[in-house]
Amino acid sequence: MAFVLSGDAATNRTNLGLGTAATLDVGSGASQIVQRDGSGKIDAAGLTGTLPAIDGSNLTNVDAGALTLVGTTTISSAVSTVVVDTSNFDNSYAYHRVIFEFQYPSPTSSGNGWMSFSNTNNSTAAGAAGSHWHYFSHAGWVANYVATGGGRDTTDIQMDADGSRATTQVWEVDIWGMNKAKEKVVLYRSVGRNHDAGHNINGLTGMGTFAYTSSSNCALIFSSTSASFTGTIKVYGVAA
Repeated sequence: MAFVLSGDAATNRTNLGLGTAATLDVGSGASQIVQRDGSGKIDAAGLTGTLPAIDGSNLTNVDAGALTLVGTTTISSAVSTVVVDTSNFDNSYAYHRVIFEFQYPSPTSSGNGWMSFSNTNNSTAAGAAGSHWHYFSHAGWVANYVATGGGRDTTDIQMDADGSRATTQVWEVDIWGMNKAKEKVVLYRSVGRNHDAGHNINGLTGMGTFAYTSSSNCALIFSSTSASFTGTIKVYGVAA
């Protein structure tokens, strides 16, 4: 078939079936087309700037243990007990990581922080809990103090120790078995500025188990002496 050129470049491109790329040069700069090399790969120089969204389902060598945010609880009014509803959390994850960031209205040395689980929307705490923890402190009244503790056949595990409650405290808790019909296992750490003046700190690291095999639907966080707090609780799922 004979092709007759017209005087209009756009008409000629249309007649030849060419798209808009026909007017662009190959390169890695603005308004240029990225070209694969001889092995079918794209040079890194062509992958600069803001990239478009891509489907990552076929990506390889990607860490499957990345965190996925699955729930957030905001405590805007000061309370001494908070229930974290986990009933809608995806139980297909290998385990969950919970980040608790508490804000106390004023420093206090009163009481400890505790956590338990329930499978009855918190009307009944799970029993037969056991835990072991290491407590450390550096304050005006003691330097580099370390202690150990724990308990068994209780309904809760201790998450922080007396004296560790200042304006901000953070707990990081890894939980295996959340929303699953199996025993719950937790590893946790907490840190906060001591209620004394200055940059004194208190912290606690520990482990615990809840020897029951029901599927929990909530976690209970509370103060042993009803000390009030606000803050944010974020739950992440960690893939296998």
